[in-house]
Amino acid sequence: MRSSAGTRILSVLIPLLVLLLLLPFTDYGQSILKLAAEPANREELFLVPSPPAPEPEAEPESSPAVVPPDFVGEYVLISVSGDGDDISGEDLARIRGLGIPLSLVIREDGSAQLDIFDETTKLCWTDGVLSEQDGSGQYSFLYEDGRLTLTEDEAVFLFEKLS
Repeated sequence: MRSSAGTRILSVLIPLLVLLLLLPFTDYGQSILKLAAEPANREELFLVPSPPAPEPEAEPESSPAVVPPDFVGEYVLISVSGDGDDISGEDLARIRGLGIPLSLVIREDGSAQLDIFDETTKLCWTDGVLSEQDGSGQYSFLYEDGRLTLTEDEAVFLFEKLS
């Protein structure tokens, strides 16, 4: 049985977070910290733009819902929680700083795309539900004040809309 994107995301984020927490204690980590301490290097090291999301290959299976006009757009993952495994916004910012995509794009046509690490998941959305186009997963969502909360079983993913 294929696991859903939410389960796959947690299975990759937790080991990466452990690696990032241990990195400062290695020689390589100490070198990065020294470089980051110099203001001239901060932008070069940590402000890596995410690549643009590719267009969907096929038409979405469901029709779009009526939503606020500012709902459509690009979001970035700012926190993950569930089953006692919480990942803070600071840790996720560190991961994004390494050039690793943690984003969600919602389009007007009812399609969406989740980019986590090297995995892209095609989605479609309707009233309060994001579904994987291959039918393997479904997430309920709530949109409020530029933030999108996705829920799958016990996992809660909080995304913030980019300007």
